[in-house]
Amino acid sequence: MNSIYEGKKIKLEISGGSHHDEILLSIKGFPQIDVDLNLILSDIDRRRPGRVGTTKRVEEDLPIIVSGIENNKTTGEEIIVRFENKNFRKKDYEKFYNHPRPGHVDFVSRIKYPDSQNFYGSGLFSGRMTLPMVFAGSLTKQAMNLEFVTTLEQVGALYDMDHLDEYLELVKSDKDSVGGIVKVIVKGFPIGYGGPLFQRLSIKLSQTILAIPGTKGIEFGEGFNSVNLFGSQYNDIILNKENKTKTNHSGGITGGVSNGNDLEFRVVFRPASSIGKTQKTYSFETNQLEDLTITGRHDVCYVRRALVVVECMAALALLDELL
Repeated sequence: MNSIYEGKKIKLEISGGSHHDEILLSIKGFPQIDVDLNLILSDIDRRRPGRVGTTKRVEEDLPIIVSGIENNKTTGEEIIVRFENKNFRKKDYEKFYNHPRPGHVDFVSRIKYPDSQNFYGSGLFSGRMTLPMVFAGSLTKQAMNLEFVTTLEQVGALYDMDHLDEYLELVKSDKDSVGGIVKVIVKGFPIGYGGPLFQRLSIKLSQTILAIPGTKGIEFGEGFNSVNLFGSQYNDIILNKENKTKTNHSGGITGGVSNGNDLEFRVVFRPASSIGKTQKTYSFETNQLEDLTITGRHDVCYVRRALVVVECMAALALLDELL
């Protein structure tokens, strides 16, 4: 099974699965640039678990470059990268085939792919697929002179991130999970990119960002809060011929076109569905509701690992627009 992103110039293909032997990444149409692999490894490290509320499953996450990058340069040919999965336990997932987890992809993936072994670790639907996303996006960032400022704005009911560990310990002790909101500001993106209707830059960004597992929405600039403002409050006053504005309620995009101000958007992530609380679910075996208790290694809050993923998927969309 695979999933493909086809941009104007860049084509990205991810195949494999969370509990397959490996995950494969293919990138076509990428320009020739100098590559700092240490920067990519640093971004991959930002995604790794190890903090409070993250999974106990730890993989090496080392990219094995098969082609397309030589002597710290992209060659212009297809980039192929492998990631090995070594620390997975299929037995933790066997019961989910007949007892699908509430809120998870188990039920619908069984219907859509009846002959697949996709239920092991959720296959290509898994959050582990964000690993090749980070590699691709981190590489993409090196092809542009942009600054990304990415912050965790909210986790569950918490706004003060100084108390995040303490809060997540409480959620964990209750055998539950929480989602969150990631905010991204992109500085330096030029004016005039995007277009009307189906070519809107906001659509371009949404396509890659909402491909991230667990995302449930995105808003640009003032977003949904715009409904609370009058036009006289929302309108961004133009200050000079470079289109610098006094405020940035539009989030750097006007009419679908970048306006030269900072791009600003927020992405909301749902709580993880694999929780320790016993829940009711439908059984394919008995055709009745039964108790389901989920064991295994799951995130209480995967959102703290997702900041770099959002950043990288935004970078992919922006580079493809610039090429």
